[in-house]
Amino acid sequence: QILSPNDLLTLLSVNGRFSITSPIIQLNESISQLLYFKNASLHFCFTPSWLFSGQQGRLNHMINEIMLLTNQNIFKLSPNAVFPLNDIEKAIDLLIRDKSFTNIIIEF
Repeated sequence: QILSPNDLLTLLSVNGRFSITSPIIQLNESISQLLYFKNASLHFCFTPSWLFSGQQGRLNHMINEIMLLTNQNIFKLSPNAVFPLNDIEKAIDLLIRDKSFTNIIIEF
């Protein structure tokens, strides 16, 4: 069974963040309230906007700072795993079994 974005939003933790590359998503009222009470957020990822006037410098600054902090071992990346949407059960199982995985990405 393929989960809808609304189904995935119910899995967010407190202060969780859901990023989507689709320009269209419909949220029902209960999902909207759930996001509110969990202080969770929905983010749209439109990567061409990173190159819009005024944004390119900001993006380059962020990348440079992250690389600098990573090279100095100040900023350490959390373990990540990427799963396609149809493998969501495997992703959840991994989060439950292996506590070292704190962040996962679900691709649509």
